[in-house]
Amino acid sequence: MPSKATQSVSFTPKKRQRPFGEEQTPKKQLLNGKSGSTCSADQSVRPPTEPQKNCNNNDRYLAMDCEMVGCGPRGSISALARCSIVSHSGQTVYDKYVKPQQPITDYRTPYSGIRPHHMAQAIPFTQAQEEVRKILQNKVVIGHAVYNDFKALGFSHPREMTRDTSRYPALNLHGGFPARSPVSLKRLSRSLLGRTIQQRGHSSVEDARATMALYKLVQHRWEEELKRKLLSETPDSSSSSPRKNTQSQKTTTSTTPSQNRMSMSPESRKNDSNSKAQCSKKMVKTRSIQNFLSDQYWSGEFLNVNQGL
Repeated sequence: MPSKATQSVSFTPKKRQRPFGEEQTPKKQLLNGKSGSTCSADQSVRPPTEPQKNCNNNDRYLAMDCEMVGCGPRGSISALARCSIVSHSGQTVYDKYVKPQQPITDYRTPYSGIRPHHMAQAIPFTQAQEEVRKILQNKVVIGHAVYNDFKALGFSHPREMTRDTSRYPALNLHGGFPARSPVSLKRLSRSLLGRTIQQRGHSSVEDARATMALYKLVQHRWEEELKRKLLSETPDSSSSSPRKNTQSQKTTTSTTPSQNRMSMSPESRKNDSNSKAQCSKKMVKTRSIQNFLSDQYWSGEFLNVNQGL
């Protein structure tokens, strides 16, 4: 009799046979530097996510800040001495010292951070003006009281392409300040960003980065408000055209009766005038009857007469 010993039996699973005509999705190797990581063909290419789209759109936003010195008698004339531009991520795009066209009489160092040795590496004003103009072309410029910076640069920027953080009420309310009162960049940065700036004088690069950080807090809300405002201000051509058509119809209808009367013969004019006179007489009769009924009948006088009282 054979002994009942446990024998190891290995079973090889059969491969599932695909039905005829079924397509097999090929697999592609990912180009991420990792070996053995594969994905299907439909997952190899994915649409860009929302943060990636915003990152591409944010390239058009730049923050600018300028520092001024005093020229003329007692430094009463402000002149550009430094201009700095940063990107949406805070990287420095432009930062140069500028030599004013007039002699400097007050460097305003506690407020501008400009010292005499900075003018040794300064570029002419016209050169800086042209360089900044090219950088800001077709860009959305963000600044705090940015109109002063453009005044110092000697050129303007389209209003719809400018964002002034000193004139946005929602930003003031977000920081706990009155909506319409002007708030300094230093106070807004301390309240909303928890950042203390302008400790050792002003730096245009530091101020521009703080301005961009403040703008990013309310960027979505600000841009949506501007979009709605532009949509409400655009005139609707479809609504204006029917008004013009109705006005033209009114003018044509108002002119047609006189033209028809002039084209009528003398006999038809007499008949027309007689018919109008008859209509007016009928209207007078009906009005008199209405007055009689309203004044005498309902007052009781007409009833007393008919009853012989």
